Amino acid sequence: MTEPTERYDPKAIEAKWQRVWADERAFAVENPVPGEPERAKTYVVEMLPYPSGELHMGHVLNYTIGDVICHVRRRRGFQVLRPMGYDSFGLPAENAAIREGRHPRATVERNIVAIREQMKRMGWGFDWDRELSTHDPEYYRWTQWLFLRFYERGLAYRKEALVKWCPVDQTVLANEQVIDGHCERCGSEVEAKSLTQWFFKVTDYADVLLDEMSALESWPERVLTMQRNWIGRSEGARVVFTVEGSGEELPVFTTRPDTLFGATFFVLAPEHPLVAKLTDKEDVAEYARRSGGRTAVERAQKEKDGVFTGRYAINPVNGEPIPIWIADYVLMEYGTGAIMAVPAHDERDHAFAERYGLEIRTVVRPAGGAAPERGAYSAHTENEVLVDSGEFDGLPAPEAKRAIVASLAERGLAEATIGYRLRDWLLSRQRYWG
Repeated sequence: MTEPTERYDPKAIEAKWQRVWADERAFAVENPVPGEPERAKTYVVEMLPYPSGELHMGHVLNYTIGDVICHVRRRRGFQVLRPMGYDSFGLPAENAAIREGRHPRATVERNIVAIREQMKRMGWGFDWDRELSTHDPEYYRWTQWLFLRFYERGLAYRKEALVKWCPVDQTVLANEQVIDGHCERCGSEVEAKSLTQWFFKVTDYADVLLDEMSALESWPERVLTMQRNWIGRSEGARVVFTVEGSGEELPVFTTRPDTLFGATFFVLAPEHPLVAKLTDKEDVAEYARRSGGRTAVERAQKEKDGVFTGRYAINPVNGEPIPIWIADYVLMEYGTGAIMAVPAHDERDHAFAERYGLEIRTVVRPAGGAAPERGAYSAHTENEVLVDSGEFDGLPAPEAKRAIVASLAERGLAEATIGYRLRDWLLSRQRYWG
């Protein structure tokens, strides 16, 4: 029987080989020399850690996975570039500094020293010659340079926007930072607030993003589908309703102008700027305030509810006044923040109409058949025709779409257009540290 080997002493053995790796610069990668034959190259970078504290087990999992990938690729002959850095600006670092009563620069630089030492003790193979910190002026001067280039080309701009606001942290929150209407960091109730914000004009590239997906042949189809849905390109029409009594325009984007005769009520997102102009009812203001703190996902999952404003919109196809409601299943960031509600042909509108006793009017049915008696007829077919739609009765739905838009366009009340779910990227943060 073989005698057991010497007991493994991680402090001694790992420290010894980590010194060897450091002395030999085992994970350093030199810049290519012009003219020399090129080796196969690969680049591995994980999410940079926030230096608002020290590492935790989530970091260990993340960087160990990256380490395995790097070692496998090195053994397959690749030259592996794997830098490390610290996402040292932002709310986590600032809040940590506030708790300690120190300047954020002092706390993040202290934490970076600790994190670097922990990473080296773990034996992860980073190229420490390529280390960066986002709060380093030599780094963020290039962020500023890039921003100015975007601004000069009209791709960075400012406008008034409704945002999710934490009254305690005094900052704008991303949707992901709002949990059940509350700030994920301090737990305070999130408010909707109108502020002047900076945006990147990513919508200018919506079609390019879609078109160039054909080159992503190795991407899983489910990921490509998610990307297409995120961009959300839809062909439809912009149709103008008006407020009864004032003539204020209420434009909507719809992919189904053939169902306009079935619009029996109108819905504004709670954040819509016209809500305050339409009514000063206290229940409307309270509903808008509560809804503003919820994320789009939370709003989609909750039961459909809303509040009647007491005002009416004029349907442009028939001159019929229909009640204007506000409801949080309508989102300001999609379309115009307003919808014509067609409960006979939309599941969400149908549920809302049934809850509040609003009219449900069928205006599209299968040719030679009848629409379902229960629920919304939203599973449309190619051979459906219009009913109860005035002069457009009997027309096939695709033909009716074009005819109704053309008729309204003659009066300046509609135009064929393309809509996108994609929105320009809001990047403002009302913070001192970054």
